Amino acid sequence: MNIAMVAGHADHSGYVSELAEALWRSSHDVTVYVRREDLDEPAERTADGGYRVVSLPAGPPMPVPKSEVVPHLGHLADLLSDEWKRDRPDVVHAHYWMSGVAALLASGKTRVPVVHTYHELAAVRRRHDGDGGRAGDVLPQRVRMERLVGRRAAWIVATCSDEIDYLVTLGVPRSKTSVLPGGVDCRLFTPDELPRRRAGRFRVLSVGPLALHGGIDDVIVALAKVPSAELVVASGPPENDLRSDDDAKRLRLLADRVGVPQRVRFVGSQSQAKRAELMRWADVVVCTPWYEPLGQVALEAMASGTPVIATDVGCLRDSVVHGVTGELVPTRRPDALAATLHRLSTDLVSLQEYGVAGRDRAMSRFAWDRIATDASRIYEQVR
Repeated sequence: MNIAMVAGHADHSGYVSELAEALWRSSHDVTVYVRREDLDEPAERTADGGYRVVSLPAGPPMPVPKSEVVPHLGHLADLLSDEWKRDRPDVVHAHYWMSGVAALLASGKTRVPVVHTYHELAAVRRRHDGDGGRAGDVLPQRVRMERLVGRRAAWIVATCSDEIDYLVTLGVPRSKTSVLPGGVDCRLFTPDELPRRRAGRFRVLSVGPLALHGGIDDVIVALAKVPSAELVVASGPPENDLRSDDDAKRLRLLADRVGVPQRVRFVGSQSQAKRAELMRWADVVVCTPWYEPLGQVALEAMASGTPVIATDVGCLRDSVVHGVTGELVPTRRPDALAATLHRLSTDLVSLQEYGVAGRDRAMSRFAWDRIATDASRIYEQVR
C-alpha cells in the first residue's frame, strides 16, 4: 500500500516516526510530509527507519510558533496536492489538527481518503488544564477546525477510548472512529536479564511534564509519607538548564517545603537509551498527569518489566491494567498515591508479578509491529 503521512511540524515525534517505520517494515511504501524548517534541510531524504521524508517549503524556513504556521496551511495544502497528483497515495494519515486541515484541503483536489489522528484535542486540553496549565496557548480557531476535520475526514483514529467520547461531542459519528494506541519499542525497552535485587531505598522514577498538569507535584508530596522512597525526575529541559527552569524551581521549592530535598533528584530530559536504563533501575514508575492522550511512559515502563502506578485517566486507563500490570490512582490525590507507594514498597511479590505481566502486555498489545498491523487494517477499510 502507498501510504502518505502528514506530520506538519511533528516529523520527529515518536508516534509518527515509529508508526512510519513499522509500516515500512511491513512492506508498505510510506512517505512522511513535513513543513521545511531549515534551508539546509533536503527536499527529500530517507529516514533511518527506511521511509521517505519530504520537506515542503510552506512558510518561513525556520521553527516558528504554531500561530505563525496557520496562515501557510493553504500553501502547504497546494504543495501536498501537487505531490499527490504526481504520486497518488492509497490513503493519507494526518497527525495533529493543522496537518489535518492541510491534508483535507489537498485531498479535495486529489480525492485521496484522509485518516486523522488529533493526538490532543483542544476541548480536552481546556477541560483538564484550564486552571493554570497549557490552555492559554490554544489557538482561537483550533476548536472550530478540529470539529471540521472530524466531520470531513474519512476516518478518525483516537489514541485512547476516552477520546472517542469527546469526538462524539464534536459531531464525529462514533461509527467512523476507532482506537489506535501508541506503541513501544520492545527491543530497546527490556527487563534486566537477572532478577532484581533491591537494596536500600525504594526507587521511584517519574518521566513527564514538569508543569502543573504533569502531576509531579503530587509525587513529591506523596514522597514525604514514604520514608523509604527516593525519586528521580527525568524530564524537563536538559540537566544543565534545569537551574533556570521555572517549573523545576517550583518543584525544588516544594521538595524543600515537604522535607524531602535529599530524596528528590532532577536529571532533566534523557535520550531513549538512557531512559531505558532508568526504567530498569526503578522499582516503580509513577505517571500522574491530570490527563494523558498517549501514555508513552507507562508503555516504556511495562516493556521494561517495571510496575506502573498511574492516574486513572486517558490512555493510562487503557494501557495499565489495575491489579495486573500496576495500579491506578485518582488524579490530584497525593494521599492515595502515598498509600499505594508505601504498600508496594514492601510488597516484592506484587512488584515482580506486575513487572512480568506488564512486559507480556507490552509485547502482545503495544509493540509497534502490532500497532502497524492494526493501522493497515484501518487504511484498507477506508481505501
